[in-house]
Amino acid sequence: MRNSQEDTEVHRALPDKLTNVNTSNGAEDGENLPYPVIEKIVAAIPFPQVYGIKLISKRMHSNFQALVSRNSSTWPTYCPAFVFNDKLLGFDKSNNVWRTFTYRPLVAVSTEFPPPSIAGASVAGALICMYERSRDGPVVTVKNFLTRRERTLPPLPIEDDPSVNWCRPILLPLSKEDYKVILYGISCKMGDGPQLGAYLETRTYDSSSLSSAPRVWTKQSTSVTFASCSRCNVYLNGNLYFMWPWNDRSFSFFQYTGTLCVINVFRFNLESGSLTKVGSLEIRYETLFESYLKLCGSSILLVVIDRAPANKATVTLYQLFENSLSLVKLSSCTLFRGDESTGYWVASIDLVGEDDCLHVCDKYVMTTYTISSDSWKSFPPLPESYPFRFLPKSTVNFQPGLNPFAIP
Repeated sequence: MRNSQEDTEVHRALPDKLTNVNTSNGAEDGENLPYPVIEKIVAAIPFPQVYGIKLISKRMHSNFQALVSRNSSTWPTYCPAFVFNDKLLGFDKSNNVWRTFTYRPLVAVSTEFPPPSIAGASVAGALICMYERSRDGPVVTVKNFLTRRERTLPPLPIEDDPSVNWCRPILLPLSKEDYKVILYGISCKMGDGPQLGAYLETRTYDSSSLSSAPRVWTKQSTSVTFASCSRCNVYLNGNLYFMWPWNDRSFSFFQYTGTLCVINVFRFNLESGSLTKVGSLEIRYETLFESYLKLCGSSILLVVIDRAPANKATVTLYQLFENSLSLVKLSSCTLFRGDESTGYWVASIDLVGEDDCLHVCDKYVMTTYTISSDSWKSFPPLPESYPFRFLPKSTVNFQPGLNPFAIP
């Protein structure tokens, strides 16, 4: 098995126009081959090399989507995968190799605010969703990584409270063509009137409703007793799960030290607007720690990472069981970097769930926990050519074959 980086620019095989096609001999360029034969040939070509068939003939070019869609479900899954600059670096487990894909990054819609944050990227199949601020409110853009088509979604309702602190969007695949985007955040209404206090706000955009209705966001809201919520939330079966208490200053993780901390997990139903506490966990740490919610298949995990000492990190996993309102400890693992000079190593750790697994990722140490077998296993480190000291906080599960031709 190989353990090296392969750099593939998918878009070199995605020409805007077909050029240099030999049409003088149909037998050579595939024009006269029976369609079932062509289907078998295309099915045997792996991703991303299959994109090169567009260059073979005009027939291949015009039937490319129909030919590829039949077999895209067999394409590899790249997990973990990291989005940075104009590249996506993903681990191909079937070939035990890291691969780099180049794509055209999203362009900022406003010159008054920073460009879209890579840390705010959400990926679902071949679609990537980015969130950015503008003077007129949040702007959400969805882009197809493979076709390079992109769409800026409609603005949020004009009556929305501008004080809402929107978190990273959640992007969900509904089918090979459709998707859903969920925005969530907390608004704090001050002043006089009956609507004072804090509110959990969600906005949902469903692309499958576009055929019979205008493009709009669906609004849901409920009053809450807290002024912030976790930014690493999960969605499952129509519900949004999040943690509280939370420290907004930490942006992506909860920090606490020296005393008892009670982490509560809540479930918010996007259809009814009901908010329910579904679990809690008491933790006492003498050092700083991080906590995350992650979805692995249909299992919701609470991940707690001890931040000390500098060259060691202890990762403890708890599984949420809603019927008993409990968080049950599954396992723990201690990671050693062997570099005591780096005082805040744990700040570079990121997590991503995949089916029955949770990947714990650092530039130097990577390991996977499998729920069904209750086991930990390390996998090859990042290529030496990886350009950054730390990982970007945008670890994703890249499944290009899930919806390769979805229209944003």
